[in-house]
Amino acid sequence: MNKKIYQKEYQKNYTKTNKRVSLVFNEKEYKKLLKLSEKYKTKPATFLKKTFTSFVKKEPILPPKLEKDIKGLTFLVSNIANNVNQMAFYSHTLRMMRDEQGLLLELQKLEKSVKEFILKNYKSNQD
Repeated sequence: MNKKIYQKEYQKNYTKTNKRVSLVFNEKEYKKLLKLSEKYKTKPATFLKKTFTSFVKKEPILPPKLEKDIKGLTFLVSNIANNVNQMAFYSHTLRMMRDEQGLLLELQKLEKSVKEFILKNYKSNQD
């Protein structure tokens, strides 16, 4: 298939599956859109699409810093869960639990820290 035919077919399929939407904003609305898109470090069109998508999925839009922090927390919690699984395996092998109370206290501290972190960031992002 030559390049012209391929591009024509691709364009035909693209316009079937993807739709372009045009919006008109007054100056005040557009400035607000620019301000928000800058806050989220995206272009206005990308911000609008992301906002719409998260509205449909009923998911919050997170600022880049908070999203990065949550990914970091998720990584840490995954590592902790892995360590707990290793301890459980070790305990089952020995048929006894080493410092069960200490482990539970650490998990409670972790849970408290994660909740405080999320609430602190949630409140600061509401301002």
